[in-house]
Amino acid sequence: MARSSFAGFVGSALALVLGLLLTVAPLAFESRYALGMASQVGIAVLACLSFHVLWGQCGLLSFGHAAYTGAGAYLCMHTLQALNAQAWPLPVALLPLLAGLGTAVLALPLGWLCTRRPGTPFAMITLGVGELAWAVALMWPAWSGGEAGLSGNRAAGPAWNGWDLGQASHLYALIAAHTLLGLVLVWGLTHTTLGRLLNAVRDNPLRVPLLGYDPQRLRLMAFVFAAFLAGVSGALAALHQEIVTPEVFSVHRSGSLLLFTLLGGATLLGPVLGGVLMVTVMVGLSGFTPAWLLYTGLVFMLGVVWAPQGVAGLLLAACRACVDGRWRPDVPNAVFLFGALCALAGGVALVEMAYQLPQHGTLGPVRHLAGLALDTGQPTPWAAAVGLLLLGVALCRWVRKNKVGWP
Repeated sequence: MARSSFAGFVGSALALVLGLLLTVAPLAFESRYALGMASQVGIAVLACLSFHVLWGQCGLLSFGHAAYTGAGAYLCMHTLQALNAQAWPLPVALLPLLAGLGTAVLALPLGWLCTRRPGTPFAMITLGVGELAWAVALMWPAWSGGEAGLSGNRAAGPAWNGWDLGQASHLYALIAAHTLLGLVLVWGLTHTTLGRLLNAVRDNPLRVPLLGYDPQRLRLMAFVFAAFLAGVSGALAALHQEIVTPEVFSVHRSGSLLLFTLLGGATLLGPVLGGVLMVTVMVGLSGFTPAWLLYTGLVFMLGVVWAPQGVAGLLLAACRACVDGRWRPDVPNAVFLFGALCALAGGVALVEMAYQLPQHGTLGPVRHLAGLALDTGQPTPWAAAVGLLLLGVALCRWVRKNKVGWP
């Protein structure tokens, strides 16, 4: 099997398996916290899928993608408030699809403007559109609710086939269904003629007109489809949180989508892993350490330099090496893994102790990490952390330099 075919097959299979795992998660997790985390993962995966349509399939790097997730969130919340106030005969479960369609309609004129020029002009125009959406939301409090935002009750409206979105399990089922549907739609897009043409626009846009196709029209179709998925994701987030503020348009949201989608990788598996990483970092890691933004930035920088194919690319390369018999559980590979763990432990200890230094007056000099009490006022923990870091880097460089046990 060719390398590209193998990567596409394994990536699609793993992505669909992860999507199915998200769907059956309520069978294993019954607590509201676990369902809430799984719901956030599903929403993040769908948002990363929408960004993947632009970047992974069409080669368009958007710096203002939060404008469309935010538009979907506000369209959903305004409709939900109308349902709460006027008792329209419209099931709340249909609001994500309606918000997605509304966002796609909104994206038509914006996409026509943005997709006229690919590359850097596209990125700069999308950045301007994102900033414009954020500014309009802040300047128009009658529509956006101002800094307090808008809130609504997702349990309102007529029941639809016995669904009560006030229950966490029913809401998660709705989110999982939309996430799995979005995953299947994107997977189907990659196997259609349109998907191949989008790849051609990404790889060699100068030859596409010779085939009789307009590159701008193809980019516009990808843009509108991505906006639809982003709108659905934003609407699901609005239903999950029952509140929407202008912060949904912020450049921080757009940057998070860009960062974690690129960190996940350009294959179909990438946005799934990116969504999982987004929730893990922004919800889990942020509650563990105040240095989570530093870790995220460092991992992204190292990934761009040494693993531009993303986490998905690393996993697919490892699967390929195992299938070809080029990866063996021998001593050099174990040494490399041990070195990487040493470097990671030393780096994390240094960062955590550095963050503890300015807080001696309030939290004291001791930083508790993995069951260890690191006294930042003593030289021993600093020396041990530096030693671990240097040892790990030296071991990894030795294995890489000598290619011992490596394919």
